[in-house]
Amino acid sequence: MKYFIATSFLLLHAFTFMPHAFAKEASHAALTTSQEPSAINSIKHVMLSTWDRPETKLNINPVVIEGQYAIAGWTQGERGGRALLIRKPDGHWFVSVCGGDGLKEEKTLIMTGMEPVVARRLTNKVIRAESSLTPELRVQLASFEGIVKVNAPGKH
Repeated sequence: MKYFIATSFLLLHAFTFMPHAFAKEASHAALTTSQEPSAINSIKHVMLSTWDRPETKLNINPVVIEGQYAIAGWTQGERGGRALLIRKPDGHWFVSVCGGDGLKEEKTLIMTGMEPVVARRLTNKVIRAESSLTPELRVQLASFEGIVKVNAPGKH
């Protein structure tokens, strides 16, 4: 019984003094899980409406989401890369930057303004999702050189 009371006190104490951290984590998890299929469709729509061409189709795979951020792998003909997308407060997504393997690095994502914990989660998700791709496709996604700023939030 003493153990239960002590544990309950510690949990109550943690929630009392750190409510934002727990609320933030819970909201990211719920948002990612419950809205992921429609969010992925929205992300693909933004990218396809921008870059898909009849003569050179844009293929988007994989797409991973962490809270308000997403990374989408893309190929088009012989080219390929990754796009970092951000969800605006109104729920619409926009492409912030395009890059290659740099968008799989925490430090690069942190430089875009992402919180370190979110950057870590997102890079882990990208690595996991891409592990099932063929080696050739992974090389194609890595072929984009540098980081290119694409849009400001108001543009899409």
